[in-house]
Amino acid sequence: MSTLLIGGGRMTAPPVGRPNLLDEDAILVLEARQALQQGYSDGDEVTSLSGRGTTSAARRRFDITRPTWSFPVLDVEGGPVGGPVLRFDGRTTVSAASQAVATPFCVAAVVKTPGAYSDDLDTLDRIYGSSNAGVIELRTIDLGDGARIRATGGYSALFHDSDVLPAPNDWMVIVHTVPVSGGDGHLVVTGSPVKSRQMTSVQPLQQSTLGTRSGTTSLPDATGWVGQLAELRQYDKAFTATQAVELHAMLSAKYGIPV
Repeated sequence: MSTLLIGGGRMTAPPVGRPNLLDEDAILVLEARQALQQGYSDGDEVTSLSGRGTTSAARRRFDITRPTWSFPVLDVEGGPVGGPVLRFDGRTTVSAASQAVATPFCVAAVVKTPGAYSDDLDTLDRIYGSSNAGVIELRTIDLGDGARIRATGGYSALFHDSDVLPAPNDWMVIVHTVPVSGGDGHLVVTGSPVKSRQMTSVQPLQQSTLGTRSGTTSLPDATGWVGQLAELRQYDKAFTATQAVELHAMLSAKYGIPV
């Protein structure tokens, strides 16, 4: 059973047979295996992916708005336990199948980044709105490699910096949650303890449009996130530290990734 130590306590994945509310509450769950169910084969470019969730925003259409961009490619045996993944080359964006919601939010991803982390625009997932957005970045931070969770409003809106990330080419699970204002946000990354930060000093997200852009950058010559994605989730609510750890443990157990 997947475990993670937090505050002297021992958190575990949900007991067998317990209803999985973490699945039922997700407004979006994108899994690479869904591409197989849609008829894609190994090595195919995936132009769209129908996820599942509680809103009409569950379908994602990938865009290549520039001549040098490309669609993600399905690798049927590239996953943590030999399952399917989507390979992003840094030049793919995702159309906004938008849903207007009020933050808080929670995002989770099961990913692997090849090669060394860099200080490039390695944006993995973005929940974006008219003013500010929550962004997961896998990049070099100071002297170490870490996950930076920030808002597009600038450094003053930084949510979290994680501890050192797992080594490149290691699969990891990232869970990050932020309330509207006040209270604590939480970040759980494979190999690191849960990190919490009070959000009162952080620029709050306003009425936001919930969508996702994976491995993208708006700069024509820059490279976005390069890596493999097994699963991506979004929620339109904030999680407690216990819930964030539970979601992390559930995804880790699902994909056979040590926490």
